[in-house]
Amino acid sequence: MPPQSSFTHRPPRAWHKISISVPSQFADTASALMASLTTSGIEQKESPLGQPDAQREEITTYIPEDQDPTSLVATLHDFLTELNKNFSGPLATLSQELLIEEDWNSHWKEHFKPFKLTERLVIRPSWELYDPLPGELVLEMDPGMAFGTGLHASTRLALHLIENSFATTPIATVLDVGTGTGILGMACALLGAKTVIGLDNDIDARTAASDNIHKNCLDSVMRIDPRDLPDLDGRFELVIANITQDVLTLLAPDIMSHLSPGGNVVLSGILTGEQAEATKRLYSSLGLVLTREDRDKEWSALLFTQRIDIK
Repeated sequence: MPPQSSFTHRPPRAWHKISISVPSQFADTASALMASLTTSGIEQKESPLGQPDAQREEITTYIPEDQDPTSLVATLHDFLTELNKNFSGPLATLSQELLIEEDWNSHWKEHFKPFKLTERLVIRPSWELYDPLPGELVLEMDPGMAFGTGLHASTRLALHLIENSFATTPIATVLDVGTGTGILGMACALLGAKTVIGLDNDIDARTAASDNIHKNCLDSVMRIDPRDLPDLDGRFELVIANITQDVLTLLAPDIMSHLSPGGNVVLSGILTGEQAEATKRLYSSLGLVLTREDRDKEWSALLFTQRIDIK
């Protein structure tokens, strides 16, 4: 049975849902453009195989009702107009609607099914059954109104780097900055971490993450801390941050101050290209060594290790 309403802690909000549908060969460019125009995050999905629009992709963002989307819509309209002038196939389109949160919340429930995210990790919603294969780790996820089901490329990239980190060295303590639904921190708990702290300044995220931790019986390993990163005590063998690149830049000194000597840092939510290069330069200047970079279309995730000689 689908979970009950997510709005036990506040009234529902309304959002401007803005979507563009483009031929697949232009999807990465369109996605990067939309990501640069909003701080709300984007959702990119392909049309199912066998469908009439199987060679198209849809990119969507949700803008809070109290923010004016006029400029964003105008820029996207101009982009699509130029695209349609130079492309002979089906036209790229733009759609816009005001969406009440209950409608958005119920929409993803219709499509959210169990899926294998990494070599070992499987995500399933609470209303779906799944019989795991030997060696698979299953997380029950009810995203609520927070970001992070594992469907987005930045989450998948981060999880692959996390799994790689645990495969190469034992990790006991983890800090998940901008935890969202708690998916990254909970994955660390399943992979063997003994203590995981999740931070998020959004009450929706803290509510969803706490619920997910409890549903997965991980309360003894992971907890959500309401404090901001600078106010947190302690150091951690692995620090994870799947947030926007500007915030990763702002928080870099605090992330470093909470990293144990020789520890690892996983950063995601970064656009490939200039953002990734700037992030690599910044964190390398703080004493980290880039040990792996993974990419998925326009998104990059970075794995750093602190040099042992850095105190």
